[in-house]
Amino acid sequence: MLLIAFLAIAAGGKSILFDTLDPDCFWHLRVADQLTRDGIRPLIDTLSFASLKEPWTPYSWLAELTMKAIWDHAGVRAVVLTEAILVATFFTFIALAAFERSKNYFTSCVLTFLAIILCLPYLSFRPVTMCLALLAICWWLLICDQQNHEPEKGDSHLFPFGRADAESTFQDRKKKVAVTFFRASFGASPAATWGVWLIVPITAININLHFFAAFVPLWVGCLMISNRRYLPLFLATSLACLATPMLPGMIETIVHYQFADPMLHAGVIAEFSPFYVGGLGMSLAVIIAILLGCAIRRRNELSRGEWIALLISTALLIKLGRFAPLFAIVGIPLLSATAPTLRDRVLARPIVLAVLSLCITLALVKITLALPSRNVTTDQWINRHGPDVPGYPVEAADFVTTHITPQTHHLINEFNWGGYLTWKLGDEYQVLMDGRTQLYAPAFWQTIYLRPKEELATSLSHVKADAAILPASHSRLHDSLIALGWHSAFSDERAEVLVPPDASMVSIDEQTK
Repeated sequence: MLLIAFLAIAAGGKSILFDTLDPDCFWHLRVADQLTRDGIRPLIDTLSFASLKEPWTPYSWLAELTMKAIWDHAGVRAVVLTEAILVATFFTFIALAAFERSKNYFTSCVLTFLAIILCLPYLSFRPVTMCLALLAICWWLLICDQQNHEPEKGDSHLFPFGRADAESTFQDRKKKVAVTFFRASFGASPAATWGVWLIVPITAININLHFFAAFVPLWVGCLMISNRRYLPLFLATSLACLATPMLPGMIETIVHYQFADPMLHAGVIAEFSPFYVGGLGMSLAVIIAILLGCAIRRRNELSRGEWIALLISTALLIKLGRFAPLFAIVGIPLLSATAPTLRDRVLARPIVLAVLSLCITLALVKITLALPSRNVTTDQWINRHGPDVPGYPVEAADFVTTHITPQTHHLINEFNWGGYLTWKLGDEYQVLMDGRTQLYAPAFWQTIYLRPKEELATSLSHVKADAAILPASHSRLHDSLIALGWHSAFSDERAEVLVPPDASMVSIDEQTK
């Protein structure tokens, strides 16, 4: 158990020690403000001047209101701590499901470490992370329920692909003792299989956090192929997915993402690119391919329904990196059942237990000390690693606040900074764009982000704004605005403020009067 605890703490600690807040976090907070004002229903966007002015569906409304409550009542300290807890919970239940399915502690820990490397880039303080943590709990409950109702694998008639490997009576008894103790520690005893019905209320809540909750009835349906007793649970979870006031708009948004959103299919957004891009991605792809090969070799270990769930999760992983956490929830426990067995004996040695205990203690101390103090502001926290690490245009936004006289109340910005600028300057300015790609016409993205940079000047010439806040380097919009007569009014190592030729600015002397 110490190794699982260490992995979970290390994964959650990354949110505090190294990460900054996700760009989408900020516009989620602004959407929560509008939900509080206008009610829980489709909204007319007020954050961007280029968005479509027709009702859109904030399908993560419950998560957004929860994020706002944490932010307003406890500040950035609670925000980063909440993110760390969500991430640690996600990987803890993946590890527990892996152990429950494989009955091998060391193997489940090694594959959980693989899941951590694969998934950490996609986890942050936003609705989908809340949803994924609950999904991991749901899959663990399903795995526990399966294992508690399946007889020993020596009964080969239960396994559709053939006979499972035999083990000695002595090894069987050792394994049974270990598994019984492990289950008793986490409430997964055979008498507790009623807990699988907790999946229904969890799904009803989860569908209001993110539409990924719809994968629960899909998973239950896969297991139902091998065991018809899951039919009532399949029907109940399917009905639970209807328990959202945003259902019609949520379905419409899913269809839009799948078929009509050019940004999601162009590979411009990092999380919508394949996971196997780059050296690390290719290494992960090779390891996963090897594990899938082991699964094919030991295909007797998985039921038909589990195979279908594994193939679906693998296909999603190949399609988009964003689906890596969904693959980890389902695939890691199932692959742990077919992966080469690693001996657990080394983990029971006193010296190993002592080292793990020390590592856990040191990690907790370091993470606690790294938490932002009560007097640390959000702007200080998000740029604490310096200009060489991705961050936000804090000083540039302050410059616009103090030196630009609003006329159009519009700001031009790059994609990743739209959320922060709506949070920082949204009371005074509307941004050009943010991360809600479904709120903009496909022609907008084709014009701004998917056409050659040399053609941008024509498109931007029709945009009226008081200023542009752009990255100091690698800006897509900078050269086109300069060609249109815009000039630099402020710059630092992270960002630059451009203003149009007719900009109205407040001088430093006027500001101090």
